[in-house]
Amino acid sequence: MNTLFFQLLFAHLTADFLLQSEKMAVEKAEYYFSSAFWKHIVIHGLCYFVVFAFHYHLIGHWEASGLSQTGVATLSLTFLHGLVDIAKTYFSKKFPGKGVLLFTSDQLIHIGILALFSINFDWNFLFAKIYTVEIPWKIIVAYLFVTTPAGIIMKVLLKRWTPESSQIIQDAYDNLMEVEIDLNRNDPKRLEKKFKFQKNTKFQNDRSTYASLQDAGQWIGILERVLILTFVLNGDLKSIGFLLTAKSVFRFGDLKGGKDRQMTEYILIGTLISFGLAIFAGLMCLTSEEAKSLF
Repeated sequence: MNTLFFQLLFAHLTADFLLQSEKMAVEKAEYYFSSAFWKHIVIHGLCYFVVFAFHYHLIGHWEASGLSQTGVATLSLTFLHGLVDIAKTYFSKKFPGKGVLLFTSDQLIHIGILALFSINFDWNFLFAKIYTVEIPWKIIVAYLFVTTPAGIIMKVLLKRWTPESSQIIQDAYDNLMEVEIDLNRNDPKRLEKKFKFQKNTKFQNDRSTYASLQDAGQWIGILERVLILTFVLNGDLKSIGFLLTAKSVFRFGDLKGGKDRQMTEYILIGTLISFGLAIFAGLMCLTSEEAKSLF
């Protein structure tokens, strides 16, 4: 792939993942031409325009012909992106249980269109005459991919196993309900104060034990994948094993209970997917010879 492809891919990942909130994505999925849809299209158009304008600026074509080609390329690519998004909304309504397949197909089609545009606008041979330093677009795209895009991919893949609320908190609530039922079987007046004390104490214990920092898991995952990608690019696979061991040690408190088998499996699947996406992104940045030398 040429440089323009990775520039367009950078713009796509930025507009589709970093600059699109979850609220916009949900609104787009429910309505065909919502305000979120048009905001998303405008953001994509601006990102693509910056890429094409930057491309023309590097080769010195700021004449009318160059600007017109930039405009045509931007409008064409933005129109195709919107068309694919509308098709995804249609099929998501028709096949509500195929979220992972539709998400994957949508991204593959977008990336395929970017590849076609990069072939038709291949001026890569001119860059060597103007700039001696080549921008490492593969690495930039890889680091961008392992942040929010990889997190969203994980969320889609793990959706079928993700409970609406934490299993541990749900267990704590169930325990409280059991206490309430048991107490109601006795004299309510005699046990009213005792019940309130037990419930309040139980709640305080659950809150202090299972409370988590806001968005901490998301940032831990991003930093984890950034480290793994860095290790792969440096050819240091042993450090990935050390990172996995360290994470297992910190997670031991959550995984040690035999009754929490579902949580153990959920955490294990999420960890392996996270590690796998980061390793895959790193290997894509390496040549075949460099990748073989790692193993």
